[in-house]
Amino acid sequence: MRTRLLVLLVTGVVVTSSVSVAGVENVQQRNEQRALPCQYPSLYDESIDSVVAVGVETPRGIGEGSGFVYRLSKSNSSGYIVTNEHVVAGATELSVQFNRGEFRRAEIVGTSPRTDLAILRIERVPNYVDSLSLANERAEPGQRVAALGNPLGLQGTITQGVVSGVDRTLPTRQGFSIPGAIQTDAAINPGNSGGPLVTCGGRVIGVNTAGIVGGENLGFAIPAQAVRRTVPSLIGDANRADADRAAEQISR
Repeated sequence: MRTRLLVLLVTGVVVTSSVSVAGVENVQQRNEQRALPCQYPSLYDESIDSVVAVGVETPRGIGEGSGFVYRLSKSNSSGYIVTNEHVVAGATELSVQFNRGEFRRAEIVGTSPRTDLAILRIERVPNYVDSLSLANERAEPGQRVAALGNPLGLQGTITQGVVSGVDRTLPTRQGFSIPGAIQTDAAINPGNSGGPLVTCGGRVIGVNTAGIVGGENLGFAIPAQAVRRTVPSLIGDANRADADRAAEQISR
């Protein structure tokens, strides 16, 4: 690999470092992307079909939240949806509605109260729906983002803003604390919980989880890194449980 020698002169001392050209080019590409305007209309059109409204029935009444399609089966007949654990806690019945109006019943695959994440499974995913990819990069203050979801029952809503801060510690309703939370000034209201916070490129950089009552321009999201650590294991545990049940039925 070609390398480029960087020389830093500090009070007469020469410090040398070997940096790959590829690494320098990646930094340059990120800087160029930041300089480009965020095309919110096209971002909305390309992302909104993957965002759902989550309807929840509990013994206490009904509630609502948001979610996004995280993974599809090869045939697109079934799919997994990420949302917040607090959205589906205590649910006796769940449904999701896609932006074009289709309803589907949903079941909880697994939950993680420590990270306030939950994964749902649905069947018969509409054929126009695709999954959203998780961002590889970490959120940076000043980075432009958009929150997608269904605040106060207003389906298919987009709000825009920037990353206001990173590495926040966010308390959950179950008494845990989520490290590394993203602070944003994109409007996040009741009903947005569980929806995606996306980059200008349409990748999920966080899962919207909370706004501050009485605060202005203060919203928080669970970072994509927490989703990447948590959700695959929830799906894996569910698949193993399904396989065990199937094997038990065959043995009978």
